[in-house]
Amino acid sequence: MAITKKQEARALSAEEHELVRKSHHPEVKNLSDGDFRQLLNLVRERRDRARDEANRRRREIRGKAAPKGVTSSRADEGSKLKVSVLAMAMRRLNREAQRRRNISERT
Repeated sequence: MAITKKQEARALSAEEHELVRKSHHPEVKNLSDGDFRQLLNLVRERRDRARDEANRRRREIRGKAAPKGVTSSRADEGSKLKVSVLAMAMRRLNREAQRRRNISERT
């Protein structure tokens, strides 16, 4: 099922939402190579951090890990959504990186 922009905005912080917005079609092609590499690294870092947090929460829910805060997590739907949104942004950026490599090989 597709994730709407409204769901993206709800799952992400303002800074993360701005990064994901830049990974969408019209804007990603207008980025310079340096800005593109920086965006790719930032999104990858955020995705990895969100994935680790979601894994920790799932372990808390199952009772295999000590709670990070005062109480253990009760649900992880929000963290799952955040990971999936950031993973989709990474897929878009990886496709754009491949497209740029193909263009540079042809010239």
